[in-house]
Amino acid sequence: MAATTNTVTPKNILKRMVPTFLLAFLVLIMIGFVRDLQAIAGKIMDFNWSIFPLVILFTLFNYLALSLKYFGFRKYNGETHEI
Repeated sequence: MAATTNTVTPKNILKRMVPTFLLAFLVLIMIGFVRDLQAIAGKIMDFNWSIFPLVILFTLFNYLALSLKYFGFRKYNGETHEI
């Protein structure tokens, strides 16, 4: 007697369950994102935008300091500055 294609095996069950669980997970992520989007928009509107240039300035300073540190370590180790 030949096996039919509707045979229930653990492999067949997993093949059907995994895409369903992934789709359900994606739906939950999207619901959470849309729900939080309203809260995030409210926070953005309440943000004190006058300090934004200062935040950008500190961020650029941090990147400059990291770059100097990186190239300093390369020079200390005898490496060239060629990238």
